[in-house]
Amino acid sequence: MDQLIKYDDLREWSDVKQRNKLVDWLKENHIAFRLNRSGYPVTTVDAINKSLQSDSDPDDEVDF
Repeated sequence: MDQLIKYDDLREWSDVKQRNKLVDWLKENHIAFRLNRSGYPVTTVDAINKSLQSDSDPDDEVDF
C-alpha cells in the first residue's frame, strides 16, 4: 500500500502554504492527487515518485 501524504506534509514539502496554490502546484508538477472530504489535497509517495521519474532525463539530478 502506498504511503499517504496529507495536506500538512504537502505544504511543508512544497513550501506552498495556500490550499488553492498547492493544488495548482501539484497540477503543474504532474503529481496525481485527490481532494479529501474537506477539500484539501492528498497524494501518495508513489504519485510523487512517478512525477519525478517521468519528468526527468536519466542524466538529470533531482535537487532538494
